[in-house]
Amino acid sequence: MKQETALLNRRWAQLIVEELVRNGVDFFCISPGSRSTPLTMAVYARATDRPAVVVTTSGTAVANLLPAAVEASNDAVPMILLTADRPPELIDSGANQTIDQRGIFCRYARWFHDLPCPTSEVPEAAVLSTVDQAVVVSLGDPPGPVHLNCRFRKPLVPAPGQCEPLDPATISESGEQSHTSHAPSRRRIDALTIARLNRRLGSVERGMVVVGRLSSSDESSAVHDLVQALGWPVVADITSGLRLGNDLDMLVAHGDLILAADPLLLEDEPITILHIGGRLVSERVQRFLAGTSVERYIQVDSRPWRNDPSHCVSQRLTGDIVAFCADLTPLIQPTSKTDWQTDMAEASETAVNAVEAAAHSSTELVEPVVARLISQHIAPDSGLFLGSSMPVRDMNIFADHRGPLVTAACNRGASGIDGTIATAVGFCHGLKRPTTLLLGDLAALHDLNSLALVSKLDQPLTIVVVNNDGGGIFGFLPIREHRGVFEEFFVAPHGFDLEAAAGMFGLEYHRPNGAADFVSSYGEAQAGSESTIIEVMTDRDSEVKWHQSVIDELTEQLTGRDQ
Repeated sequence: MKQETALLNRRWAQLIVEELVRNGVDFFCISPGSRSTPLTMAVYARATDRPAVVVTTSGTAVANLLPAAVEASNDAVPMILLTADRPPELIDSGANQTIDQRGIFCRYARWFHDLPCPTSEVPEAAVLSTVDQAVVVSLGDPPGPVHLNCRFRKPLVPAPGQCEPLDPATISESGEQSHTSHAPSRRRIDALTIARLNRRLGSVERGMVVVGRLSSSDESSAVHDLVQALGWPVVADITSGLRLGNDLDMLVAHGDLILAADPLLLEDEPITILHIGGRLVSERVQRFLAGTSVERYIQVDSRPWRNDPSHCVSQRLTGDIVAFCADLTPLIQPTSKTDWQTDMAEASETAVNAVEAAAHSSTELVEPVVARLISQHIAPDSGLFLGSSMPVRDMNIFADHRGPLVTAACNRGASGIDGTIATAVGFCHGLKRPTTLLLGDLAALHDLNSLALVSKLDQPLTIVVVNNDGGGIFGFLPIREHRGVFEEFFVAPHGFDLEAAAGMFGLEYHRPNGAADFVSSYGEAQAGSESTIIEVMTDRDSEVKWHQSVIDELTEQLTGRDQ
C-alpha cells in the first residue's frame, strides 16, 4: 500500500509537470521543502528558461508567496503557484507545518483548484485538464496568478531504483500537444467605435496623450506610430516603453516637473486626454488628469479594469491595444501645428535644458542625478529594472529621453519593496540580456538573501543601490515636519552598507565618489561579465532640496516665458 501511494505521488507529479511543459511552461522556481518532494523531483529535469511556475512545500512557505501573488494579480503577470499540501485528514488536527491553504491568496488568484491526494480512482485525464485550465486562466484576460494546491500522503516518493522514466506517450495520445487545447482570445474594439473616436479626436483643439504601462514592445511600437500620427503632446510613463530612447516629435519628457513648476500652463482652456495603457507612476500627472481643465478623458487599455482612482474617466475602451492602434492610425488626418502644440514643445524643451543644467552643475551625487546618469549611460538594448519608492519616481521624472533605448520594468502592481532583487533576477534571466537594477537601501536590505541568486545568472546584473540610510521618500511627505517621530519611526536609519554583503555573495563592489566616478564604475560594470553592486551613498535632505531647486528654477523660466 505504501509503495502504491509513493508511485501514485510520483505519477501525478509527473503528469502535472509534463502537462505544464506541453503548455509551453518550462521554467520552475523551486522552494526547498519536504511535502513538495514529488513536484520537485518531477520538475528537476525539465526546467529551462521560461518564467512561470513557483513550487513550494506546505505551511508558511505558501503564505510567503502572498506578496508575489498580489503583485502579479495587480499588474496582470501570469504565474502558476504550485503548492504542496498535507492530506485532508491532517487539516485542523494539530499536525506540524499544516495550515488551511485553500483560498489562501483570496481574490488575488484568478483561479484556485484543490487537487485530491493521488489516487487511481480519479482519472489521469482530470489531472491533465486541470493543468490546462490553470495555464489558460493564468494567460487569460487579464493574466495573473492561479493556485494549484497539490495534496500528497506519505511516503512521498518511491525508494531509489523503483522510479522508471515516464513515457510522454502514456500521458497524452496527442504526443507533444496538451490534453485540452485552448485558443487564445483577444478582444478587438469594433470598427464603428474606432470611427466615432477618430471623428471626436479630429475636432479636438487641445489634446494630450498619456501613455501608461504597456505590456510588450509590440504595444509600445504600435502606440508610438499612433501618437506620432496624431501629433498631440505626449506624456509617456516610465513603464510605457516610450519614455527612454524616444524619438517622438511631441514627447513632453518632464511633464511631472512642468506640472509642478507651472500648473496654470495646462489650465487656460479645456483639454481632451487620450490615455492609452495602464496606471501611471506620477501622482502629479494623475492629479492633473482629475483636474477641472480636463474636458474629456478617454482611456484605452487591454484589461477590463477600472484604472480611475479619481473617478473622472468619461469613456473607457477595452481591447487589444496593438489592434486598436492599427485600426485608428490610418484614419488620422494630418493637421497643422497649433499654438497649443508649440507652447507644450517649448515648455518641454525648457524643462529638458533645466534638468540637464541642474544635473551637470550638481556638486553632490543625489538620487535624481544617479537615475539620469543611468538613463544616459546604460547599454543599448539592455534591461532596466526599477525599485519602488524613489528609484522609479526619479527615473520617471529625471531620465534623459535621448539616451539609449532599453526595456524597462518595475513592480507597480502594488508598489511594494518585497522581493525586488529576486524579481530583477527573474527579469534579467527572462530577458536574456545584461540588466541594471536601481533600488534603494531598504529594498536591498529587505531582500538581501536574493543576492545568492545573482551569481547564478547567465547575464550580468548591475545593482545600483542608492543608500540614504533609511526611507528617503518620507522626506517628501508632510510627516517630515514632525521631527520628534520622523527620524526614528519613518526614516528608520539603519547604519549599514553593502560592501560586506557583496563579498559574501561573491559580487564585484564599487562605491563611487561623485558623478564622474559613478559613470566610470557603471561603465566598468557593464563592460564586464560579472554581476556588480554599485553603492551610492547619498544624503536625504540634499535630495529633497535638489528636487525643489529644479522645480524653482523651472518655475522661474516657464512663468518668465509666459509673461
